[in-house]
Amino acid sequence: MVPVIWLIVGVVLVVVVALIVGCFDSSSGAMTDRATVDLHAIRRRQEVSRFKVEVKRDAAAMRRQLREELREPDHQERRP
Repeated sequence: MVPVIWLIVGVVLVVVVALIVGCFDSSSGAMTDRATVDLHAIRRRQEVSRFKVEVKRDAAAMRRQLREELREPDHQERRP
């Protein structure tokens, strides 16, 4: 999942550079507003993606911890 985040960051950088170059050429405020909305949407998708990755990582860690806790009584019962 980490490469996906870097891909999104790369796309955002390309869009920002294109917008900076395009904004100096145009005097239209609507174009700037649209670019701001688009960048906000990209940022929100990136945040959602990061959140999903963190939730999956935390869930996996909790499953491992629970598995370890459930194994401990088995190991203690087998020891004489």
